[in-house]
Amino acid sequence: MKPRIIFLATIVAALLLIMVALGVFRLAAQVRETNALTVLPPVSGRAVPTSEGSIFVVERGPSAGTPLLFAHGTAAWSGLWLPTLDHMAAQGFHAIAYDLAPLRLLAPRL
Repeated sequence: MKPRIIFLATIVAALLLIMVALGVFRLAAQVRETNALTVLPPVSGRAVPTSEGSIFVVERGPSAGTPLLFAHGTAAWSGLWLPTLDHMAAQGFHAIAYDLAPLRLLAPRL
């Protein structure tokens, strides 16, 4: 009977840890999403207007180059791609990275 209790306790502890981690990620996203785009961008980039509000975009390379679009995964942001953007720009590409939910730099539509 003891091994079963230890197993269940381990499962419950793992689930609680996952829930706490997801809560921390959500809080971090809330902070990023409620600040103005002029306050937060840590790299050179720009806000691009969309029908849902402005979204933060980082671009490198010649505008006439073949465009390459880079999207990040969960719990990341466009700055993750900076070394890759610089490398691809040096190859002549127009490298573009944009921010996705939940960790995005976005000015919501009012």
